[in-house]
Order: sequence, then C-alpha cells, then structure tokens
Amino acid sequence: MFKFIFFLFSIGISGFYFGQSGCTDPQAQNYNPAAVINDGSCVYAITNFSPVLITDLPANLAENSGMTFLNNLIYSINDGGNATILNELSQNGSLIRDIHIDSAQNVDWE
Repeated sequence: MFKFIFFLFSIGISGFYFGQSGCTDPQAQNYNPAAVINDGSCVYAITNFSPVLITDLPANLAENSGMTFLNNLIYSINDGGNATILNELSQNGSLIRDIHIDSAQNVDWE
C-alpha cells in the first residue's frame, strides 16, 4: 500500500515540476494549449472603447467612490468625510433616495 501511495505522490509531483508553463488563456494571442501552468505571459489584442455619457451625476455625488448595479438600480457610495449614506439611483442617474446607514462610520469607503 505504501508503494502505491508513493507512486501516486511521485506522479503528482512530477506533473507539478515538469508541467509546461505558458499562457493558459484561450482568449490571448499567445495561447499555448500545451501549457498547464500560467506563467503570466499572456498577451491580448489592444481594444478601444469609448464610453457613452448617459448623464452627469447629482452634485451630492461629487465624491463618488464606487457604484454597483443591482435589480435594475444603481447604488453609489461617497468617499470618507461624508455622511454614511448609500445613494440609490435610476439607470439614467437620477437620484431615487438616500439610504442612511445607522451605526456605521465612513472612513474612506473604497
């Protein structure tokens, strides 16, 4: 039994040490299908993207530090020094309501 376990362990170690490294991402330009260890060498095509401005945010969101999209609404937080408020916005950026978070401190919410 010990020999069998040692055999399996040896195969596992040899695969780790002798596995080919390279780019393992099929979306990369230099994808290597033989690579089993990602060595961080992946190269990607240059992309150009020009975001479209939908609207300017309300003035009280001048210190916006983060946004998330959930249930067709946008939620925004402001940076430290501001009140502990979560802003709820419509998809076009209009403020729906401020959600006050009781018993919380805003210390650089990023």
